[in-house]
Amino acid sequence: NILLSRSYLKGSGDLLAAIETALWQKHESPDAWENVLAVAVRDTEPCGFIITSILLQLLQEKLPVSEEVVKAAAGNQWQGGVIMLLLLENRGKKLPVSEEMVKVAAANEGRGGIIIQLLLEHRGKKLQVSEEVVKAAAANEEQGDIIIQLLLEHRGDKLPVSEEVVKAAAANKRQGYQIIQLLLEYHGDKLPVSEEVVKAAAANKRQGYQIIQLLLEYHGDKLPVSEEVVKAAAANEEQGDTIMQLLLEHHGNKLPVSEEMVKAAAVNERQGDQIIQLLLEYHGAKLPVSEKIVKTAAANKIRGNQIMQLLLQHHGNKLPVSEEIVKAAAANEEQGDTIIQLLLTHHGDKLPVSEKVVKAAAANEGRGNQIIQLLLEHHGQKLPVSEEVVKAAAANQWQGDQIMQLLLEHHGNKLPVSKEVVKAAAANQWQ
Repeated sequence: NILLSRSYLKGSGDLLAAIETALWQKHESPDAWENVLAVAVRDTEPCGFIITSILLQLLQEKLPVSEEVVKAAAGNQWQGGVIMLLLLENRGKKLPVSEEMVKVAAANEGRGGIIIQLLLEHRGKKLQVSEEVVKAAAANEEQGDIIIQLLLEHRGDKLPVSEEVVKAAAANKRQGYQIIQLLLEYHGDKLPVSEEVVKAAAANKRQGYQIIQLLLEYHGDKLPVSEEVVKAAAANEEQGDTIMQLLLEHHGNKLPVSEEMVKAAAVNERQGDQIIQLLLEYHGAKLPVSEKIVKTAAANKIRGNQIMQLLLQHHGNKLPVSEEIVKAAAANEEQGDTIIQLLLTHHGDKLPVSEKVVKAAAANEGRGNQIIQLLLEHHGQKLPVSEEVVKAAAANQWQGDQIMQLLLEHHGNKLPVSKEVVKAAAANQWQ
């Protein structure tokens, strides 16, 4: 019998349950302990390793060790290395090591490196290292570089490094640069670097700049930098500005700049203004700035004001400012008031302020009060305040009372207060 205290197995409930079940069954039979082994190799606590060790020592060859058990051990992020060593030493060449199991090991972010090392030491060239295995290693954000290094040392040029592998590495946020560097050292110009690879690198929020820089060093003008690549860089909220700077330095006016790309920059809530600034410096008046782009900028909750300032500075009265743009600004819950102020300063009475715009402002739970105040200051009694506007204000859970106060001060008894408005106010749980 295997005697273990409950206190020792605390935190390993599944393992304890499996042991108790085996003890209630015909525990003299090794098959009764197969399920215990299956649970033990998955257990991330030290007791999983200890139980595996006890079972292998006591039952030896009688204990069934399936492919699923080995695969589970390969995926164990804490105890996988020591458990795999036990299995390899106990079963040797008889241990079922499949391609899928090696793939799981390559993806293991905790113990993947040591497991792959053990497998290479015990199986050598017989170890199945497919494209999918290498891809899993390339995507591993914690131990990817260690695993790729091991595979390259053992397989060299024979290691299957496809476009999909390089793409996975380029997208790797923590180990991408190191992995791409290793692959370039072994493959150089022969490394498959496609548009999709460069796009993945441009979208990488942590190591995108370093990877793009590395690829440019090896490929220069031959690096495929398409509209989709530039769009991915423009949307990158962490390194978009530095990547865009790098691409502009290498390609200048030849860099493909489309309306969709500028729109992606206008959406970027962390670096949109820096990216737009760079694009304006290189392209000036030639930069495509459509109504869609301005509307997107007006809706940007973090960088909207800064982007609108840049666009107004470069385009002035030529900047398209439609009702939809003003409506987007009026609905902006973070920077709506500052954007509306900018637009009023540049366009004054010519700014299209419709009922829809006022309704959007009245419903704005973040900056509604400030926006309505600005609009009233510029338009006074001429501001279109309909029943729908008052209803939106009444339903506003954060600033409804302040907006209603402003509207009453300017419109008094003329304010359209219907049954629907009263109903909306009654349903407002916060105001």
